[in-house]
Amino acid sequence: MKKRITLNWGILWTLFMFLVLSLMLFFQMGTWYVGKKSFLLPNGALLLLGVIILSFALCLYRRLPKLTISSVLSEKYIVHLSIGLFFIQAYVFFNMYFLTDWDAESVSTTAACIASNAPTDWATWYYDRYPNNIAITWLLSVLYKVAFQIGSVHEYTYCAILFQCALSCWTGYMLFQIIRDITEIEYAYWGWAVYAVYIALNPWLSIPYTDAMLLCVPLGILRLYQKTQNGKYAFFKWFVIGLFTYIGFKMKPQCAIVLIAAAMCEGVGAFCGHLKQKILAYLKKLAYAAGGILLGMAIFSLCIVPSLGITVHQDSAFGIRHYLMMGLNKETNGVYSEYDVQFSASFATANDRNAANLHTIQSRIEEMGVTGLIKLICKKTLANFGDGTYSWGFEGVFYRELLEDRNQFVSPLLKNIFYTYGNYYGLFSTFQQLVWITMLFTSMGIIFYKCKNSREYAVVQVAVLSLIGSVLFQTIFEARARYFFIYAPFFLLIGLLGWIGITHSTRDLVKLITKA
Repeated sequence: MKKRITLNWGILWTLFMFLVLSLMLFFQMGTWYVGKKSFLLPNGALLLLGVIILSFALCLYRRLPKLTISSVLSEKYIVHLSIGLFFIQAYVFFNMYFLTDWDAESVSTTAACIASNAPTDWATWYYDRYPNNIAITWLLSVLYKVAFQIGSVHEYTYCAILFQCALSCWTGYMLFQIIRDITEIEYAYWGWAVYAVYIALNPWLSIPYTDAMLLCVPLGILRLYQKTQNGKYAFFKWFVIGLFTYIGFKMKPQCAIVLIAAAMCEGVGAFCGHLKQKILAYLKKLAYAAGGILLGMAIFSLCIVPSLGITVHQDSAFGIRHYLMMGLNKETNGVYSEYDVQFSASFATANDRNAANLHTIQSRIEEMGVTGLIKLICKKTLANFGDGTYSWGFEGVFYRELLEDRNQFVSPLLKNIFYTYGNYYGLFSTFQQLVWITMLFTSMGIIFYKCKNSREYAVVQVAVLSLIGSVLFQTIFEARARYFFIYAPFFLLIGLLGWIGITHSTRDLVKLITKA
């Protein structure tokens, strides 16, 4: 018997997306906010065009004479396609990558110094303030050491890009498996194809940093959770989930949202039944996940941090109150504020800084009032959702150092497509926005999607709740469209399932009307 995902998180997600799309369709053009980007067509026209393209593709596919993807492509071909995608990525990004500024430069430069045994004292202040970037610095230093060993001194950044490409191809492969296990293989191939064009070839993959490097972490946790549903080695998988979560958390706190979502959904299932056996099994899963987290903590503190040779002073680290304060800055619409950074940095101890941040938070809420707070949330929502390129080109001195063209045709062409001042960037950004807004719209159809069994239901619920958590995280703290990139596969997954739900419900409605 099929059950609908209309209870709990599906309805809440649909409500979220209805409000988001309402803002994007009716208020984005006439509202100023930090990071606003314009496109060749308005959002309404892009959404209409996206729905028309989807409908046309669906009609064309259904009219093919007894031809389905599964009869042409078996599951084994996804490996070949993923390998092919990697080589395409390698060629594309080799011809267009550049050296950027902001945090990505600080992390990459420090990693290069560590890899070449150069002094890193100059970077101490940065890691004192942002200790969450220690883990990504260590990872990049390992990759750069490998690059130096093979003689790629001038292209070490590109070696890290290749590693990101490999991880992104693995992410696409996992997405294929998740969709295949939930629905039919045809949809798995369609989902992978959209992933390849929209995510795997996204220019954020050309910048070695946590946004692209961690693309695999949230989806990897979801895939592991999905594998726990078969009951085989379930507790060991929960241990790996905990370890994987901590690894991601040390680079981006948002990575922990999937584990939290899984724990919540499992907890509801365990305690609602009031069965002692289920409750004990649930607590055992949490214990194994905690064990994985503890192992990750030990590896980080005993192996990674000492190997970098960077001394971190905990009193200088910005805490959660700083990011909450920055998220309440109405002058910057909750986006990054240099004023807030300097304000937090002016306090010598964590206690003084936290107290000052909390006082500023209270003052800003009182000053804005309910109406002002709602206006701020609306602008933060537009800053988070209003750009399908994930704020590409928005950070710092983005094009800090441009590299020479690799050839006379492909390299200039790709730069004209991906660089914000390129001749064809308008077409690229508009395409990204079309896919993004269409994906957000179809994700509302998740309330119509019918799960075949409780295992599938659990996975879909965790995926939806993870997205809700990521939205809440960026609504409460610092706003930035770029932070959504690691959850792009989740948006694609729920968008695809939502489209399936819409088409199946429409077909059932037509049959009902025809019979009547």
